[in-house]
Amino acid sequence: MKKGTLYTAHSLSPLPPIGKQLEAVVHQTASQFGLGTFADSLATSATPSILLAPVDHPSPHTRHQAGGLPLVTEHFQWPEPMSFLAQIDLGQLPIPLHPALPDEGLLQFFYDAEKQEDGPCGGRERQGSILWTHGATVHPAPAPQTLTERNQDGVFHPLAYEAFPGISISPMDGYPMESSAHTPTSDDWKNHDKLVRDLRAMAAPTRAKARGRHGIVRDEDWLQMGGHVRYFRDAGGYNYLLGAILEKHGLVREFAWGAAKVRKQIEQYGDTIPDWCAMLKIQVGIFERHQQAFRQEADELVLLLQVPTLNRLGAVFGDDHFVSYVIPRDDLAHQRFDQAWVMTHP
Repeated sequence: MKKGTLYTAHSLSPLPPIGKQLEAVVHQTASQFGLGTFADSLATSATPSILLAPVDHPSPHTRHQAGGLPLVTEHFQWPEPMSFLAQIDLGQLPIPLHPALPDEGLLQFFYDAEKQEDGPCGGRERQGSILWTHGATVHPAPAPQTLTERNQDGVFHPLAYEAFPGISISPMDGYPMESSAHTPTSDDWKNHDKLVRDLRAMAAPTRAKARGRHGIVRDEDWLQMGGHVRYFRDAGGYNYLLGAILEKHGLVREFAWGAAKVRKQIEQYGDTIPDWCAMLKIQVGIFERHQQAFRQEADELVLLLQVPTLNRLGAVFGDDHFVSYVIPRDDLAHQRFDQAWVMTHP
């Protein structure tokens, strides 16, 4: 494990707490943006993360990149039909992301950019893959012909990145404030957006950012490791992490909105699609008996990497969506990266 940490203690928690020093930073910065009444809620939700920003002149000692071709060992096999999305040099991370994550080698992320469906990495309908490449890398892997022949979504343009520590305060903008005893105003929401951007950029190297002190930051191309999955809920409150867990257990994703919504569907469509609704009735009972366990399982998913749409690389996901790779805590502890999940979400 590398020296120097933002963690108060090493544990297998997917969202380790920040130390007292960074907690004070959250309080101070929240006050500067007029959010002092929400500072306690924001600090409670805060957790360390690693951010990666594109750079024109990367350090020769790091191999963080998005797009291009992966550096591989002699016996590498490309996980077709997926495109190479990103590569993280685990030996050059500024802080330990997670105690169970290897501290050397390359973590390489592949994605079926043509199919663009979210779901588990395992099984016949794979949409993503994570490989841990360690040992002597010999050369960039040539892309399979099935990818090079595509007009788009095949091989993306390369872009070098530099990693730096960051603070993640919210799974989606505003959720910690909603849990506060105070009711946020429209100005509070605007200031929260500035606060999120300011905290994300605070530790960024100068050459990797263009910002002023009060949240003026260009981070549309930034990658994130660890911390909260940004924007994993939609406007209706749909939880993509919970939806993925439900699908894993054979339940429909609509239960992420709660059993009441599914019951309403059963009532609405009981006469037109009776077989489907009969199946849903069975699943309602299963969900209600195990929903706490499902939610806990979703909470224990660790964010390995979140990638936004990278327009300048030609990597466009949905309608400017994100691609997030998450892994169950126990699978990460045993370095079973083949059990990771990939999600495409707003």
